[in-house]
Amino acid sequence: MKTLRTDKQTETKQNGKMPRNNSAERTTSKVKTIRNGRIIKGSRLSEERTVHLVEKRIPGLAEAAMSDAYRRALASGSKVLIAEAGQLKEVSSDGSKRVIKKIEPSVKMQKGLIIKIK
Repeated sequence: MKTLRTDKQTETKQNGKMPRNNSAERTTSKVKTIRNGRIIKGSRLSEERTVHLVEKRIPGLAEAAMSDAYRRALASGSKVLIAEAGQLKEVSSDGSKRVIKKIEPSVKMQKGLIIKIK
């Protein structure tokens, strides 16, 4: 299933110029869902489902970005700080680790727990 977002501002006239924005004609977004080659106008429920699916991907994307940044920093010859086994360690590009200081262990949290911050 693919979701496409269209609006009037992205459409161009045949001469290649953007259409004028008329205040009487408001531009509104429309979500169209493609299933089995058919375009179906999206409802609020399908928009929420799409947002939910995209949001589910965020932790995996963040993890991939962090590991990529870690590898790039080491490849460029820089040093990286990591927290490991209750210690703050400095990792060099040759793989050696040096303890900087002892830190408090991380707090174990339950999945889905709501925390209120004052």
